[in-house]
Amino acid sequence: MSFAGSGLSNVTIDDNSALDLQALTLTGNLLVSTGGAITQSGILDIDGTSGLSAVANAITLSLANDFSGAVTLNNSGTSNVAVNDTNGIDLAASNIGGNLNVSVTAGNISDSGSVAVNGSATFTTANGAIVLDLLAVTGEIGVTT
Repeated sequence: MSFAGSGLSNVTIDDNSALDLQALTLTGNLLVSTGGAITQSGILDIDGTSGLSAVANAITLSLANDFSGAVTLNNSGTSNVAVNDTNGIDLAASNIGGNLNVSVTAGNISDSGSVAVNGSATFTTANGAIVLDLLAVTGEIGVTT
C-alpha cells in the first residue's frame, strides 16, 4: 500500500489480506490490522504509537524504521514477528504466536506493556540497553549488545 501527500497524521488500515507497507512518515499514530502477513518495501517513520495485528500471519518490518512511540505487535499460531528500529524501541502490550526478533541500530529496547512470546525471542542493540521487565517467553531468549 502506498501513501501520497505530506503532513499525514494518523493512519488506520484494516485489510482482509496480506499487506506490503511502502514508505510512510506520520506525525501521529499507525494502526494496521490484516487477515494476512504484514511486510514492508519502504521505511516507516512513525512519531506516535504503532499497532500492528496480523491474525495468524507473520509481521516482518526489517528495514531501517523509526518508531518513536510504543509499538504493539499481535499475531497468533506459529507465525513470527521481526521488527527493526534505528533509534530504540518501546514494546507495548503484545502477543506473539511464534518467534520474536527485535533489532535496534542505536538505542534501547524496552517494554511498557506485557509482551508474551509463544516461541523464542532475540533482542539485538549496538549501543543501548535492553530492559524488558514485562517479558514472558516460552522458548529461548537471545540477547546481543
